[in-house]
Amino acid sequence: GMNDGIYLPFDDGRFQKYHDGIIWLQDQVAKSGAQIIFLTPPVYDQQKGAAYANVLDMYSDWLISQRYTANWQVIDVHGPMRKYQEDKRELDSTFALAADGVHPNAEGHWVMAKALLLGLGEKEVLKTNSIQEFMSAYRNGKEILTLTEQKHQMMKDAWLTATGHTRPGMKQGLPLKEALLKSAQLEKEIEELMK
Repeated sequence: GMNDGIYLPFDDGRFQKYHDGIIWLQDQVAKSGAQIIFLTPPVYDQQKGAAYANVLDMYSDWLISQRYTANWQVIDVHGPMRKYQEDKRELDSTFALAADGVHPNAEGHWVMAKALLLGLGEKEVLKTNSIQEFMSAYRNGKEILTLTEQKHQMMKDAWLTATGHTRPGMKQGLPLKEALLKSAQLEKEIEELMK
């Protein structure tokens, strides 16, 4: 992911640890009998640092190569994000998918989601330009999206609070036990809308 190269220029030793860790993860998941699908890391904005953007390009390339050399399931979100940002920058040099170069905005998340959905075989996503447009094609899609976003935000805040995370600007989350109960309620509402 974004943090794997720890925001430093490429280093053989650090890359070897990434490589070894990913192979270990693949092996552990395979031993458990579960299926794993790898995603390439999102892009780091080269306007914020070309060296680190290049590191994630290299990590992504290696992961994609595992499709062919090791028969892994790998979905590329890095390449589509990079191309999207480059295409937009041809029209507007100030365009960014992430203001800080790291944390994608809603448009950046849509580009990642679209690549993920395509990788899972959802071809209808090609016809849409936003998550709202995509979800509006489904019965109760907008309501499902709204509840899913509420659930995600609540659980993100609860988990960050529960783990003692101190990232600046984060909201105080509900106590985890309470958030899990509310999450289960929201999940039931979502399931009802999906019927």
